[in-house]
Amino acid sequence: MVIRRTGIAFLAFALLAGAALGDQFKLEYRSSADPRSAGIITSSKATTPLPKLPDGVSLPENAGVDPVFAKWQTPLAKEGFVYLAAAKSAERSGYDRVFVDADGDGNLADESPLSPTDRHNVFGPVEVVFPGHGVPLKFCIKVEVATVAFTGEGMRSETTLNVEPVCWYEGNVTLDGKEYRVALVDGTANGAFDDTSMDLSNVDYIAVGEKGAKDLDHRCMGKYIQMGGKIYHPRPARFGGRIEFLPPEPFATGTVRINGEAASLTLAGENGQLSFDLVNGRAQFPVGKWMPKSWALERKDADGGRWTLDGMDFPSTAVFEVAPRAESAIDIGEPVNATAAWTGFGEPGERVFEFAMGGRMGEQVRIGKDDDRAPAPSLHIRSADGSYDRTVSFKYG
Repeated sequence: MVIRRTGIAFLAFALLAGAALGDQFKLEYRSSADPRSAGIITSSKATTPLPKLPDGVSLPENAGVDPVFAKWQTPLAKEGFVYLAAAKSAERSGYDRVFVDADGDGNLADESPLSPTDRHNVFGPVEVVFPGHGVPLKFCIKVEVATVAFTGEGMRSETTLNVEPVCWYEGNVTLDGKEYRVALVDGTANGAFDDTSMDLSNVDYIAVGEKGAKDLDHRCMGKYIQMGGKIYHPRPARFGGRIEFLPPEPFATGTVRINGEAASLTLAGENGQLSFDLVNGRAQFPVGKWMPKSWALERKDADGGRWTLDGMDFPSTAVFEVAPRAESAIDIGEPVNATAAWTGFGEPGERVFEFAMGGRMGEQVRIGKDDDRAPAPSLHIRSADGSYDRTVSFKYG
């Protein structure tokens, strides 16, 4: 990553949004065995393995053999964690029984095994109840049993338990006269909904769409969010149930310049998530640490075909800082890198290649045409003396 700051100075102030005191909205608890059917994207996270259960904590009778134990760390629980366990119904079977302390009493002895899903190693869902919050709070999860086998000398396997939230809070939010569908999504799988991070794979989200929309845009939780072209400071309840959108305090900005070509840039991280169109390769962002989340470029060919380039999934080394009265340059946008590597033989007469596109900061790049996957590329091979000169066409496998 190349970051350069010049003497060009720019200091701006926030576009103040909405009501002076902020707008607060109630959100309702929702759960589903398949959150994606409701436009909610969740993922599983690892729990903390335990060599055994502590004294006074036990499994039900006839729970199974070869049990493994774990703690699911969550601030919802009074003790800060929930016990989990998996066991085998028979010595030679896989792990087919999972237990969760669903009533929050600190023990597994009174729990029934979870039902398996259509994925043999995923169990649930189960609603875990957490007392001690005025009214008991519930949080619905699935549990994945992941077993990895290690080959070589002293063959062994290691089993871990992962937790995936399958619940969220959502409601309709009206800002500046426009109504949105808004959901709080626990991207860190710890039972809270206000976690921020520079690690964009481990952060909570505010999912936003038009009222009644099925698909939602998941935006990183943080200090800033855009709604209807205005910037707000979101303030969610830690354990869901409501969200407030406040006008932010006036803030300084710096200039972000890209050393390439792109039409728009999205930055995210502990400060939230903001997207701006680029003018002469530049845009103004609030000062602070940011991570590029995506960039986009669109062009039309001579026949009117619409081609797009989208950059995404940046490595952690892409973090940079926007400073006041300074310009920060980042190496993203066109041109991009394309590679083709031979990986083996396919059907008779076929050769298999892996084709990939990437950006200069290590991000993945996707190319498309007319809202679909771009046609498969061609490969031109020419020997040093020109005796072999041929262009071959690919097809997607």
